[in-house]
Amino acid sequence: MTGVFSCSASQGSLPTKVSTVKILNSACIKPLSYTHRATVGNTLTIKVRTTTWCSVSTIRLGKAGGSTVATIAASVQDAEYSLELPITSRQDDGIYSIDVGSTTDAWFRSYIRVIVTNCPSNSTGPGCSTPCLCYHGGWCDVSGACICPPGFTGDNCELACASPDQYGQSCQWSCNDGNPVRPCRRSLICLPDPYGCECANGYKGFVCDTACDTNEYGPGCTNQCNCANGGTCDVDKGCLCTGDWRGPTCQEKN
Repeated sequence: MTGVFSCSASQGSLPTKVSTVKILNSACIKPLSYTHRATVGNTLTIKVRTTTWCSVSTIRLGKAGGSTVATIAASVQDAEYSLELPITSRQDDGIYSIDVGSTTDAWFRSYIRVIVTNCPSNSTGPGCSTPCLCYHGGWCDVSGACICPPGFTGDNCELACASPDQYGQSCQWSCNDGNPVRPCRRSLICLPDPYGCECANGYKGFVCDTACDTNEYGPGCTNQCNCANGGTCDVDKGCLCTGDWRGPTCQEKN
């Protein structure tokens, strides 16, 4: 069974939804991220990779149950391509399918989830007028609280969990699969909206088994270090500062 699967709950008057994505290994196109977050008015870039077992001519992106919304010519196997999706309204939120050519067989189809918000990750409220500072790729929910990425905690996601395999607002869960070298390899972690799903801390790729490149860190390797004043990049925590320097990029003094 493939597609996007969700569960919903509520705490008081605030609804919460968590979704996950299931794609078969036989899919012709591999999305490099399962969840894409966007703000109304922006254009979303969706990166995908072709496989070696499918002939390619075009790559089609379609809203699930609807029509094609973006296409790109593709002629090379095992190559990376980008699809552009303009986000014009909240109606662009939802599940999207990715197909090759005219193929519609679920055996070869991929899925992604697009989460559309009225405000960017660092603001909330009417007119996005209320600041919401979430470090390390965290996102602000409708209540104004930060949803921290796996591996981080604190009111503003400013603190690293004691161990990189931990996640949850209080680092109360673990994705440790018993791997003595790098636990959580091949783990996809899904958190409440608007965060969505991301590979575990330090990994990226279709099956979450590719280690972050130099100066990348965090879940899905979506963050850049940009460390200053002698700081060094840690694949799990970001910048490790020296001396009296502190902050996400080691540009603040104690």
